[in-house]
Amino acid sequence: MPVEKEPQQHEFLNRLRKTGARVSVYLTTGERLDGQIRSFDVYSVSLNCPEPRLIVKTSIASVQPYDKAAKRPRAPLVQTIAATPAKPPIIQRKVRRLPSDKT
Repeated sequence: MPVEKEPQQHEFLNRLRKTGARVSVYLTTGERLDGQIRSFDVYSVSLNCPEPRLIVKTSIASVQPYDKAAKRPRAPLVQTIAATPAKPPIIQRKVRRLPSDKT
């Protein structure tokens, strides 16, 4: 994590923690966790869900404040990108022929 982004990230997480706002945390696996941020540090976020969880920041895709008007989390851009299946790479084999020994 670049050092210059940490203050912005910490301000955002601290504001959500102090206000007790509900958040939706989207993981890189596609799983969504809803709850409140209890604490955080440079490497992890502690989330109050139905059961408390400690989440490593490298596994977090995005953190979204809960949208009170729609009573659902705001749709993150990461979710739409992660939801589209990636096409498998096309692998082509090239046959190499060794020079034959013609004597």
